Amino acid sequence: MILPPTFSHLLSDRGIPMMEALGTADVALTAEDALDAAEVLVGTGVAILGGDVFYKTAEGFKLAYANWHTDPKAGEDAGAYATRSIQETRDYIRHYPVVPEKTALFALVVAQVF
Repeated sequence: MILPPTFSHLLSDRGIPMMEALGTADVALTAEDALDAAEVLVGTGVAILGGDVFYKTAEGFKLAYANWHTDPKAGEDAGAYATRSIQETRDYIRHYPVVPEKTALFALVVAQVF
């Protein structure tokens, strides 16, 4: 899969690798950066399939045991699905509850759909 260069650069410049802390290949972003990443994907043919939430705390990184996903609807074309998946991701991130002394980080799972 070929991701838009702006998205790849955002991940490499602002992303936080979770491999060392939690043993997962996810790259997490702050809410603001995740919203920027979602915006970069608009109109590119890349959908956000869902994602995982992590917390940054004074003790290090923790699993939040929270995630989201967006499945295609019957009869929905790829462009409409990609657009809806990005909007649902934005909504999820914007409405994610603030937890005192924890910073929510979001790892996006993306796929090229057209």
